Amino acid sequence: TKSSSKSNNDRKGTKKLTPREAERAKKQLLQRYGGDIQSGTQERIQNSLSSLPAPLQEAAKLYKEITQFEALIAPMTPADRNRL
Repeated sequence: TKSSSKSNNDRKGTKKLTPREAERAKKQLLQRYGGDIQSGTQERIQNSLSSLPAPLQEAAKLYKEITQFEALIAPMTPADRNRL
């Protein structure tokens, strides 16, 4: 078998972009997302969530709250977590 330590550039379908190609790709992304990739992505996520049935919307909301809480307590020591 081949070594798994190859760089991403050696994998099928990937290539390193030149600075000019990278700048062009960035401009295309900004145009596609209306100039702001983050808000465009957030808007698409929100639209997708809004189109779900109510029970799935509630499940997605709970999942988001749980993952945010877990991220907040992850750096805490076990003693700190026990005091919550």
